[in-house]
Amino acid sequence: MKKTLWLLLLTPLQMMGTLLVLYAALCGLCLLFGADSLFGTYLTGGSFAFSLVAALCAAQATAAYCPLALSLGATRRALRGGVAAAWAALALLAHGGTLLVNWLTFTLFPPERASRAWLYGFSRHPLPGLGVALLLAGTALWVGTLQTQGRTTARNVLLVLFEILLFAQVFVFLLLSQLAPVLPAAVLPLYGGALAALGLVFLLLALRRLKTLAVSQG
Repeated sequence: MKKTLWLLLLTPLQMMGTLLVLYAALCGLCLLFGADSLFGTYLTGGSFAFSLVAALCAAQATAAYCPLALSLGATRRALRGGVAAAWAALALLAHGGTLLVNWLTFTLFPPERASRAWLYGFSRHPLPGLGVALLLAGTALWVGTLQTQGRTTARNVLLVLFEILLFAQVFVFLLLSQLAPVLPAAVLPLYGGALAALGLVFLLLALRRLKTLAVSQG
């Protein structure tokens, strides 16, 4: 399972490492030219980039790397165990990366934090925010197991709309985080827990589909 997990996480680790390097370069440019310059407008992207990369890599993992792992001799049991571990790892990497870049933005550019406070809800409520990352990772793993051949245009459109609806939960969470002072204290923990549970459901659906995954998907 360790080899399978490493195969599934290698690309996400590389891409997230690249994001950190790019963010560091962006911070350097903002220190030189100011956070209110053109470069400062891209600081906000740090709140979303890691979640997007994690979701893309999760879908790629089950769509391409899982068949590759089977062709290299991995057992289906090891494959399913690796995917389950990758679900948690991708969510933690995405959420941790988001918290890190938000903290750096808070520290280096306080006015940036004040002017776009609603975008940093994950840092204000990190534990419920983890539920969003678990949902996105689980959904992406499931989507990656779906066969693209034989689907009608209508089904493809419905799947895209479904994915947009799920990704919109990021902005729903940020809105709830901004409204937290006037909402009951249990709203955000319950919402984050519900999203995490839904992410687990999609993970289980993905693991079920992996039982019949072909070695080579055309």
